[in-house]
Amino acid sequence: AASTVLTNDGSGNLSWAAASGGSFSPTVIMNASSAGLNATRIVDGGGTSSDANHAVTLNAGTSPGAVYTRWGITNSSTGIESGSPIFRQRIELSTAGTDFQSFHGLGLSGSIASTGITYTAKHIGFKFVRTASGIINVYATQADGTTENASASLTTLVAGDNLDLVAKVNGTTSVDYYWSKNFGSWSSATNLTSNLPSGIQNYVVSGVSNVSTSSNTVLNSFNPIFER
Repeated sequence: AASTVLTNDGSGNLSWAAASGGSFSPTVIMNASSAGLNATRIVDGGGTSSDANHAVTLNAGTSPGAVYTRWGITNSSTGIESGSPIFRQRIELSTAGTDFQSFHGLGLSGSIASTGITYTAKHIGFKFVRTASGIINVYATQADGTTENASASLTTLVAGDNLDLVAKVNGTTSVDYYWSKNFGSWSSATNLTSNLPSGIQNYVVSGVSNVSTSSNTVLNSFNPIFER
């Protein structure tokens, strides 16, 4: 295909000229190695974050603390869940604390704190949960602002594991969730139909809350992708 020139309107909206002289907007893929430089970092308690190796490292700290990075999405006045988008991200669990929660998906900005994550806030994505030095479980999760709808545990993790995550929104009816652990085959996780949110915040979010006073949780958040 012939090369073309993308035009930025100054507000982060990209378009290119169509053959007829009009224009249209392309699919936008956000990569943490570049988008992360302009992302918003929120830290509560002892958390820190940094960019390295095409990833954002989220370090919740050894006292109760939380940190998340959110990548803003423009041109989404009707909510980023419209248009049947696909979210994809790879997460590496570098260090696992004794008691932590994490979220990776769409929305939920402002609901990640050192006291935990409020999973009733509007969102679509995945959560990792460990309590009292137990097993680390991974769940698909979505909520309409009042009630969370979470799957049964999809898989379990230990420190050093990688997990690729995909959520595909099917209009206003359901979300399909998929996962792959340690570069293995893909599993069709589940299809959640109830408590599907509308008008969720225009952010791709990756964050962790460590509520233990004696351990730490560190995640590497690779290459978040959002496309319609």
